[in-house]
Order: sequence, then structure tokens, then C-alpha cells
Amino acid sequence: MFRLMPSILTCERKILCVSARTLMLQEHHGMAILQKENINVPPFGVARTADEARKQAERIGGKDYVIKAQVLAGGRGKGRFDSGLQGGVQVVFTPDEAMEKARMMIGANLITKQTDHRGKLCEEVMVCKRLFTRREYYFSITLDRNTNGPILIASSRGGVNIEEVAATEPDAIIKTPVDMSVGVTAEIAVDVAAKMGFQGDCAKQAADIILKLYTLFRRTDATLLEINPMAEDVNGSAWVIKFIVWIAKCYWIPMLNSVNRNCFNLKTLNRKTLWRYVASTIILQHINYRI
Repeated sequence: MFRLMPSILTCERKILCVSARTLMLQEHHGMAILQKENINVPPFGVARTADEARKQAERIGGKDYVIKAQVLAGGRGKGRFDSGLQGGVQVVFTPDEAMEKARMMIGANLITKQTDHRGKLCEEVMVCKRLFTRREYYFSITLDRNTNGPILIASSRGGVNIEEVAATEPDAIIKTPVDMSVGVTAEIAVDVAAKMGFQGDCAKQAADIILKLYTLFRRTDATLLEINPMAEDVNGSAWVIKFIVWIAKCYWIPMLNSVNRNCFNLKTLNRKTLWRYVASTIILQHINYRI
């Protein structure tokens, strides 16, 4: 989506190896990162077996859950499993239902609009508490090749395909380039939250989320952080419902920061994707957007 220009940096230390070209974290990894940043996310757990899914639902409590296939592909909700189950995102109402849905997901291939006809293997599911939302919004931070820096992209039209919104309702997309020497200030965050449509205490919570996300964006050298949707629940609180993070950086092992090392250690590989991942590690790409 954006051109990442190679940059050769002067360095006396020997280059030991090059990182993976890009890394997209599983949804539950991203949600765990947000939890550490004290950002509101629904209670959740990860299961690699059907019985674990039941136990996670029991731990979360309540009567409404969402079971999400952890597959790195878009369009999961409208996808289908080769096991016969329709949809990679399922709403259930009891721990036993969570177990049955997980049984049909784990070990099956999920076929979506972004996969080939064989689909992608689902090896784990995320079980989370179902939130009842009043409004849904879109927010992301990415890199803009026109300004050579970060840009905030937001909309009051969340929970849908943002590309379709941009094509049919371009005025509904709010773009805010970021001056890297200043960053995202509290004033900018409040302004963006207001333009998205947040009001009152919920607007303050949304602005706080925006500030924390920008800090996370810089600290992890991410190329994309996307929330779709960011939601207001029936109690007037702001929540992150779905979170996507892409990280793309060239590094030298002696200088690898601990945050990125932890992110790359989260990468889960199965036999089918191992060689594709190894092949990608020889691609050298770097973008330095720090001041």
C-alpha cells in the first residue's frame, strides 16, 4: 500500500541478519498489547481446543460470547470452513455452544475473499465477551507517502468496509496528517474524537485511546494500526472491538529493541506457512520516521 524505500544506515556493528519484511499479528496478540496499554477491550481468552474454548467462556462469565477464528485473512465473518460451518465469527450464548463452534473451527480451513480456494488453517480461536454497542466508528494510524509521515484516518462509519465508505462517501473520511516533530497532542486527539462523533465522557475516553495508540504506533515501528470498530456501548463507554496491527522494519539484531523483539516472538507459524515466512526474511526494507 505504501512504498518503503530502502535506507542504508552508517553503522560500525556487523549486520547479523534481517527481519521479516512484514508482520501481521493475530487478533488476540493485538488485543493483549492493548490490554497492557490500559485500553478498553472486551474480556477475552485464546483456545486451541474445543474444551479450552468452553473453559474460556466459563472464565469470562455472562451469557453472550463471540468466537473468532484466528486466521490472518480479511472477511472472516463472511467466510466458510471446509468443515461446513458458515462464518469465521460466531455469536454463542453458553460455554457448551462455544465448545461446539470451536470444534468446527479448529483444525479446519477458513475460506474468505482474501484466501485461495484452499483457505487458511485455523489452529486457535479467540473467545470474547459480546458487547452491545450503540455506535461504531473507524480509526487507524498508518504511513502516508505524500507527507512522508504518520496520518490519522477516522470515520463515524465503523464496522463496515472502510474502502467502500471512502468510495461512496468520501466526506465521511477524516484525515489528519501528523507533524512528527510534535506528534499527536491532546488537542489533536480531542478534535479527531469530536469529528468522529464521540460526545461527553465517551469523547474523552476515545481521545485517550487515540493518544495511547499513537504512542504504541511509534514505539513498535508499526506501519498500520487499525480499529474497526471502535465502539460506544450502551453505557456510554468507548471500547476497541477489533484491532489489526502491521509491523514492518529492518533491524540489526544487536540493536533490536525489546518491544519489537516481543512482537516478532508472537509470530505463530504452521508447517504450511513456514517456508513462505522464511523466504520473506531476506527482503530488506526500512523506513525511518523518527525525529
